[in-house]
Amino acid sequence: MKQRLKINADVIVGLICAVIGAFFYFTQIDKLPARSQVFPRIALLLFIFLSVLVVIQGILTSVRGARTEKNEDEIKADKAKKADEIKSTLVVTLIIAAFIAIMYYVNYYVAALFFIPCLMLYFRIRNLKLIGGITVVMTAGMYVLFELLLKVPLH
Repeated sequence: MKQRLKINADVIVGLICAVIGAFFYFTQIDKLPARSQVFPRIALLLFIFLSVLVVIQGILTSVRGARTEKNEDEIKADKAKKADEIKSTLVVTLIIAAFIAIMYYVNYYVAALFFIPCLMLYFRIRNLKLIGGITVVMTAGMYVLFELLLKVPLH
């Protein structure tokens, strides 16, 4: 019995991204002044290149997956892993949404004091000195970069 090849989602996502990148590269760049075209061209070419790499990786994953048969324990482990990935994605999305909400109502610095430790604790970093140090350094670094050097207020 011939097994049907299951296409990995990366192939579809990579193709969509490559098409979107090509669309912007060929239709939108020429509307910019000549000197302003350099960075968007480089960024879009890099985006298209990485999208093609995702397509290749997805094809290789699809081909490898078709060659190996999985037993029931491996299938259950894969389902549990996918459930954990979905849960992790949702939790991080909620933390980011809370960060945006706090930033909207207060300011970036207060939101960062909440966001960085929450994210680090979620990813099982329990060293409080490390959490405090990274939070302070990141927040102070953003203050120096935006407020002092770029003169762009983040409140």
